[in-house]
Amino acid sequence: DGTLESPAAFIEICERNGNIRQIDQLMFCKVCRLMRDWRQQGLPVVPISINISRAYLENQDVMEFLTAQLCRYRVPADLIQLEITESHMQENEQALHQQIAQMHQRGFSVSLDDYGVGYSSLKALHQLNFDVLKIDRSFIASIGTEKGESIVRHAVLLAQSLKVVTIAEGVETPEQYRFLRDCGCQNVQGYYFSRPVDPKRFAELMEQCTAPVFESNTAV
Repeated sequence: DGTLESPAAFIEICERNGNIRQIDQLMFCKVCRLMRDWRQQGLPVVPISINISRAYLENQDVMEFLTAQLCRYRVPADLIQLEITESHMQENEQALHQQIAQMHQRGFSVSLDDYGVGYSSLKALHQLNFDVLKIDRSFIASIGTEKGESIVRHAVLLAQSLKVVTIAEGVETPEQYRFLRDCGCQNVQGYYFSRPVDPKRFAELMEQCTAPVFESNTAV
C-alpha cells in the first residue's frame, strides 16, 4: 500500500509471510559479490557482518547455501561475520548451539547482536561460543549516567573474561567514544563516525582508511 516500514517491522512482516529466506539469501549473495569486486580492485577489504534471521536458520540447507556462495564468489569465510540477535537465545538453545558450531566449522565468525535487550544467561553466553558481543545502542545512549556507564563497563568486562570481542552500537558523541575507548571496548559503530553509506562510498572509505579506530577493522 506504499507505507514505509522500519527495518524491524519489515523483517517481522517477511518472517510472517515466508519471504525472509529469499531476503537473507539475496543479501548474502549481494555481500559476496561486493567482496569479490572489491578484492579484484585491490581494495583493503574488512570483514562485513550479515544478520541471519531466526526463521532462515531453521532451514536444514542454510550452511550448504552460504558455503556454496563463498565458493562461487571466491570469498574467504573469515571475511563474513554472521550476526544472531539475542532473541534467538529464547528459542531452542540446543539447536542454536549446533548451528553456531556448524558456522565455525565452515570458517565463519559469529556475533551476538543487541546484547542486553533480551534474555541471555552467563551459562548460555559461555556455551554458545560467540566470537563477538555487540552491546545494544540503548545502553550506549545511557553513557553519562552512573548506572548506564556501570552496565556498559560490566558488559565489556564480561566479554573480556569470555575472550569475546566487543562492539558498541549507536555511538553518536565524542563522550561516548572516549568512555568506550577508556573502558576497553575494542570496536565501535555509529553516527559519530558515519551514517549508513552505499557500496560506492564504502569502497571510497576503505581506500582512504589507513588504521583502525580501536583494535580491529570490521564493517558492521
